[in-house]
Amino acid sequence: MVGSGVEGKRGHYDVVLIDYQIPAIDGLGTARLVGDLMGGPAKPVLIALTATPTHLKARESGQESAFNAIVNKPWDLASLHLIITRCLEGHRIARRDGRRNTS
Repeated sequence: MVGSGVEGKRGHYDVVLIDYQIPAIDGLGTARLVGDLMGGPAKPVLIALTATPTHLKARESGQESAFNAIVNKPWDLASLHLIITRCLEGHRIARRDGRRNTS
């Protein structure tokens, strides 16, 4: 667990849950930074947690999505587990097939 997007630059992660409104770098900036640093098959699954999904989706429209999934707050553990499982499975298939991570 890290306190900001800046701290998240260090280390390797399979799944990254990103609060869209985090200190220092917002969630979208963090997602792009992770993509730049860990692009290709090493890129972790990126899941945005947000209280304002409409704003996030509007900002992402017309662009390649930086996130594998967007989860609305408040979330429950069972739903989050299901989303993470589906994203990881898609991520594994993409890596196995040599495709870009597009879960």
